[in-house]
Amino acid sequence: MAAIWLSGITIYFLVSTKQNIKIIPISLSIILIISTIGPQSAASVSKNSQVNRLKKLTSNPDNSKNAKQEASVIIRYLIKNHGLSSLQPLTTKNITNIQTSMLEKMKNENSYQIHGRLIDTAYAILNIKDLKDEFSSPMNKYFRKDNQNIFEVKGFEAVYHLIPFQREPDTISVGNKKIRIVNAIDKLEVSSDNEKLQFNLNNIFSKIVKKYEDNLNTEIQVPDSLMSAVQESDNLFVKLQIIRLNLNAYRDSLNDNHDFEGFLLIRKK
Repeated sequence: MAAIWLSGITIYFLVSTKQNIKIIPISLSIILIISTIGPQSAASVSKNSQVNRLKKLTSNPDNSKNAKQEASVIIRYLIKNHGLSSLQPLTTKNITNIQTSMLEKMKNENSYQIHGRLIDTAYAILNIKDLKDEFSSPMNKYFRKDNQNIFEVKGFEAVYHLIPFQREPDTISVGNKKIRIVNAIDKLEVSSDNEKLQFNLNNIFSKIVKKYEDNLNTEIQVPDSLMSAVQESDNLFVKLQIIRLNLNAYRDSLNDNHDFEGFLLIRKK
């Protein structure tokens, strides 16, 4: 547009017999208005161009990494510069209502969290699962047990405090039994003599994430039924009681960046 304007001004001064210098600011103002307002504006042309590119990518799926990366970049650009509603041409869902509802629920969150949630929602709306898993931003979630300061200990002989990021094995005594506790990233093991009980932490955490995948709050109160699990052997009964869980999670998967605090309640049988 600048080139067209400059060419026009040059032609005007070359051929016009009544030259008026006012034509320069007047014409420049018109050019600036045209380039910033309306469907022909730079922002609108850019948005429409990217929407059309994304439409081609989603209507003719290309599973190559480059294609997924291109789609991810387009979605991030559209959300950042034009909002979730810019995806309306790609779906029959009412994107404006979805965006308004989300922003209302996330009004107390920071811009980084809001941006990540909008991108994750865009992937879900467009049903781009693989792309979402690889390129979406994780959700920062903080789960708390209902009445986290109180839990039932009746009938147990020992209570062991599980500290966040505790990775070193520990050995405790319950009566005349030595019990070894190993808190790994994805599992928690309790063993004694030849018996070994194991809690699959990924399974426990995944159930919590799936239950609250559409909850836009950062901190969520979770019932005890989801924050506890039991394992037993011939000689041991152990209950895992989680009181808080902090993690970064994708909509349907976990990564290793999590920590939790809780207790092991142990009794001999």
